[in-house]
Amino acid sequence: MRNQKRLLLGGSALLLAALIVLCFQPFHLSAGSEVCNGVCSITETTVSDFVQGALYYTGIRNIGDGEVQLIPVGLTSPWYLDPYTLPATRVGLAATIYRAPDGRETIFAIGGFDNLGAPQAEIYTATTTITGAITAPGWQTVTHSPLDIPLGSTQAVISTTASGGYLYVIGGYTTDLIVTSTILYKALNLNGALPSGAWSPAELPPSPAPGDPLYWHQAFVRNGYLYIVAGADTSGNPGNAIYRAPIQANGALGDWIADTPSPITRGAFASAIWHSENNGDWLYLIGGIKNKFDPAGQAQVDYANFGSGGALGSFDQLASALPASRYGHTAVQSGGVLFTIGGDQGGSGGTAITNTVLSGLIDSTPGKVGQLAYPWITTNPLGEGRKYHASVISSIGEIYVIGGFGPSGGGGVEPKNTVYHGGTAGIGSTFAPAGKYESRVINRANNRAIIDLKVNATLTRTTGMTLTMQYRAANDLAALLGKGWTTLGNMDTGTPTSGLTQTFQITTTDRTFSLLQYRALYTTENNAYSPILNAFQVNYYPPPTPTNIDFTVVDIGTPNANGTAPISQTIVVRVSNIGTQNFNNPASPLARPLALSSAPARPKSGSALPFVVPRASPSAISYYVWVDVYIDPSPAPTAAYPAGNCMDWTGTQIPGVQYIQLYGLGAGQSVDLTFQCYVTTTGTHNYYAQVDTCWDANGLDCSHTYGLVMEKNNNEANNIKGPVPSGHALPASGRLFLPLILR
Repeated sequence: MRNQKRLLLGGSALLLAALIVLCFQPFHLSAGSEVCNGVCSITETTVSDFVQGALYYTGIRNIGDGEVQLIPVGLTSPWYLDPYTLPATRVGLAATIYRAPDGRETIFAIGGFDNLGAPQAEIYTATTTITGAITAPGWQTVTHSPLDIPLGSTQAVISTTASGGYLYVIGGYTTDLIVTSTILYKALNLNGALPSGAWSPAELPPSPAPGDPLYWHQAFVRNGYLYIVAGADTSGNPGNAIYRAPIQANGALGDWIADTPSPITRGAFASAIWHSENNGDWLYLIGGIKNKFDPAGQAQVDYANFGSGGALGSFDQLASALPASRYGHTAVQSGGVLFTIGGDQGGSGGTAITNTVLSGLIDSTPGKVGQLAYPWITTNPLGEGRKYHASVISSIGEIYVIGGFGPSGGGGVEPKNTVYHGGTAGIGSTFAPAGKYESRVINRANNRAIIDLKVNATLTRTTGMTLTMQYRAANDLAALLGKGWTTLGNMDTGTPTSGLTQTFQITTTDRTFSLLQYRALYTTENNAYSPILNAFQVNYYPPPTPTNIDFTVVDIGTPNANGTAPISQTIVVRVSNIGTQNFNNPASPLARPLALSSAPARPKSGSALPFVVPRASPSAISYYVWVDVYIDPSPAPTAAYPAGNCMDWTGTQIPGVQYIQLYGLGAGQSVDLTFQCYVTTTGTHNYYAQVDTCWDANGLDCSHTYGLVMEKNNNEANNIKGPVPSGHALPASGRLFLPLILR
């Protein structure tokens, strides 16, 4: 199976069928295309946007510009009841398919029980069209080459050769309902025709005694070996032995070799082989009867890979068992998807027979190879229930379900001669029941506060489907990928086809993070409908209008350390506006000092930010200057955020004592700001001071990933002063002094 991105073209639709995690990882970083008009936005709505995310059982359609929805899986259309039926009813028959060099395919329907329960020797054949239908005149009886003995509950396989192949019919019930160990085989012509003449005999493997008869078993040919798997003995007791025999050039079988047994005993079960392009071949044993008193069969599925010499490796049990126990079912594999068809689920009469068809997507990602990427999914059901039928799959992925028991009109069961077929190639018609889409990591390249998130989606059913939106945010990639997801909420159901936009608010803490990722979780209970994500948008405030205001720490007056620690320190920091414009906070002008009790608290890095929604008009947003002091920082400060380390008398950094808020400064003016700090050791110290501009009353969008939002110069030399040793004094210069505000 190629579990990778596939382009499936249908009319104007393009489906990127990302069945499992694809090469596009969820940590793909992109700054996106920022558009600013009153507010700034980054919008994801096109195929090129969505394809940078990771798709889990979801795919992208190119409708308009692009949309994400659950992928259709399983059968590509409802099952088709073919007008050509078998010449007679058959139950417990065998079937196999042969492809000639010219591409024509022939189905063999072999043996089985008639409507009276007697095993039969007839062989019916039919050829198929390129579209999957059976060609006229339908099923033909191979009158010149029936089986040498009648067989029911038998198996049939073909080993191809350069001149055609060999058809093997293996075990089952024969005359007088005696279980046989006989294998019949005969050469096929290159065109798939059976020649006249007697069949050659061979014997089943010695399990547990030489030539032990079998029915309810499975058989297949792989890499020059004929394999026989499990099955029941003459007493009806299922076994678990697996044998293989090399196929000779003349079709005869070499010595049987005991292989890795099935983890459980099995009869009336199903098997399939996944021919993986990159991971070798894998055998799947599905359900079946564990013992002759098993009323409903088993749901267990076991799988193993083949070694280079043909031997099976150890079996593992699929984490995804069948949704219900069953026996008398069939299974095929197509393009990396297992299909389990029909069977008996342990009820009474016709009610026990199911028409359910399950599909299971095989995972090929490292560490998960052979498992199912998702639990079994119910795809299009058969027109009516079937058990003890036969199934084959053609080279174009068409599945044929032939004969078997079906429900009768009176609630019982009756043998059938009908044939259903359905395609697996292309886009399936049943949507996966659940999936998710994880976006790329959207890098806003700034920490301006997020206003809201907007999602446009289409949910055309009021019940039975959900689309849940989630997000996570951080300032660096490692932190983002380590965070859990926060749920925004569900999109409204019953939206019009064109889609409905919903607005979501994120937490206060997350509003200023620069990296954002979203996730859409899908569910549907409708086979033909899926929630659709059309667009995602993050909206945030634009940067302030550039100015010629420029702040710098001119000097720091520092005390000498003496006395007993902790030592109270009075530190004066001189800040100048060396720009050509006045700094004036319209909400809190310089002429109106701010009381301590009402000053907005500047948060420390990593702490929760008290958020007040900024004014809608960017021109009305208040701007602030924060000044911080560091004492002996290690390492030396290189950025304006987080705040300084000036301590209180206990030696603790507490928001409210380590910075001062400045509200206005004219062009060319300076201000001396007095800090009351403490040091915990005596001796000589080094001091640093910084000046930092922010916007809105909560210190949001301070210098961080975006940089200084008001100053024309954003560099360490301009923004940070230090180191200045103990005992340095500021010169008296008649500068402007503001009222002391200890924070």
